[in-house]
Amino acid sequence: MKEYLEKFLKPAGEDYESQVICLDWHASHMDPSVAELIESRGHVLLLHGGGATGCVQINDTRLHQPFRKEFERL
Repeated sequence: MKEYLEKFLKPAGEDYESQVICLDWHASHMDPSVAELIESRGHVLLLHGGGATGCVQINDTRLHQPFRKEFERL
């Protein structure tokens, strides 16, 4: 995970460029070096247990299209 973030997570130059990185409690996400890297690049780590899918995915397929359109608009 750390190698991936080193390659793809760009530093936040300004506060408004900061991102919230949502990860679940997988062992590769819980390594202290992952949090240190995220924070050193000006971002915030949000860990949630039980997997991240339920927190970031709408499970009702009838809502996917309107949600996607609004997400793309924003």
